Parts: sequence; C-alpha cells; structure tokens
Amino acid sequence: MNKRLNIIFRILLMLTFIAGMIYLISFVSLANAPAKMTAEEYLSACRRWTYVFFVYLGMTLASAVLSVMVLKGRDKPVGIVRTLVIGFAAVANILAVRYIAVFRGYEDAVDAAKAVDSLVDTGTVFIIMSFAGAMLLFFLVMTSVYDLVTTFRVDELDKALAEKEKKS
Repeated sequence: MNKRLNIIFRILLMLTFIAGMIYLISFVSLANAPAKMTAEEYLSACRRWTYVFFVYLGMTLASAVLSVMVLKGRDKPVGIVRTLVIGFAAVANILAVRYIAVFRGYEDAVDAAKAVDSLVDTGTVFIIMSFAGAMLLFFLVMTSVYDLVTTFRVDELDKALAEKEKKS
C-alpha cells in the first residue's frame, strides 16, 4: 500500500505543479488582458483565474498531506525537505487567499482591472510567495519523475528475477 500511496502522491504532485503553472501563466495573461478584452471577457477571465487558484490551493494542501503520509519512506531527510517545500507553497497560497478572493466580487471590469493593478501595492508579497511556491514545485516534480522511473525499473527487475528463480 505504501508504494501505491507514493505513486499517487508523485502523480498528484506533478498535477499540482501543472495547476500552479496554469495559475501563474493565467495571472500574467490577466495582467496584460484589459486592453485586449471586452469588459465581460475580462470579468470572466478574473473569475476563471480564481477558480484555477482554488483548485491549485486544494491540490497543494492534498500534496502536503500525502507528503506527510509517505514521509515514513526510505529517505526521511529528503522527505522532510520535500514536505517543507510543499508546506511553504500551501502556506503561501493560504496567505494569498484574501487577495485572490477579491476578484470574485467584481461586476465592473474597470474595478477589476484596478484591483489587478492594486495588487502591486497591497498583496504583492503574498501573491509572489504563492508564485514562488508554484515554481519551487518544479524541483519536486523532477525528483518525482526520477522516483517513479526508478520504482518501475525496480519492479521490472524484481519480476525478472522472480521469473528466473522459478525457472531454476
């Protein structure tokens, strides 16, 4: 079961990174969008961005919980660092919630565009911490890919050795 849980965790971590990058890229396009979109399109894009954020937040929290659950594995110091990085991303997202939730309540595109600009003054640190958390997950994704590849290679090797022993 521990091996399955580890695989589920690694896949979730990869999906969390992808959600984080979609969240980050969506914000960049949102910041450049007011001149290119109609008012309704811009408000819709703001709401969509908040949905992406909340999905990313949920996935980050789930990844943090699973990281703690698989911590009992073979490389405990590495697992602790991994859990701390995911924990940082989760805490950064939680701190950014109040700034991001603001975008859900706008009915006027001009006000929403001003809110994006005002993030530079008020919530920049929290939003940037949230973006940094998303980017830090990249390194964990690389280690996850490595872990999955080596796990499947070890499984294949174990099968081959078991078959060889049966024939002997």
